[in-house]
Amino acid sequence: MINIKSKKEIELMQESCRITAMAHDAIKKLIKPGISTLELDRVAEKVITSNGAIPSFKNYPSFDKSVPNYPMTSCISINNEVIHGIPSKNTIINEGDIVSIDLRSIQKWISWRYGENDYYWRSRRQSKRTSRSN
Repeated sequence: MINIKSKKEIELMQESCRITAMAHDAIKKLIKPGISTLELDRVAEKVITSNGAIPSFKNYPSFDKSVPNYPMTSCISINNEVIHGIPSKNTIINEGDIVSIDLRSIQKWISWRYGENDYYWRSRRQSKRTSRSN
């Protein structure tokens, strides 16, 4: 069954997407060797909440009483990590890393997901960064 969205629901989806994209853009500007994925997660949370939205991954239920709810705003995976890496102060980005960021925000109970891979590498002569949306 396909649910047709109202004009108001579409506007809320657009706003949620805008806020999520803003958080993603803020993270992308900070990706560099030496930064932890936890630092990136904190920036995403600040951008999302300061724009009146809620990070939808934060406290996402595990549906298993023996496993705690998801504690972070984003999922950040480095290189060959399987999707949904948990940000940590111990996970530091290095030169040549491929960084995958997954974010979602809720704006008035409308949610929008935004995932993207950021490829970061540096050579002696140049520094390059490219992106590809999922």
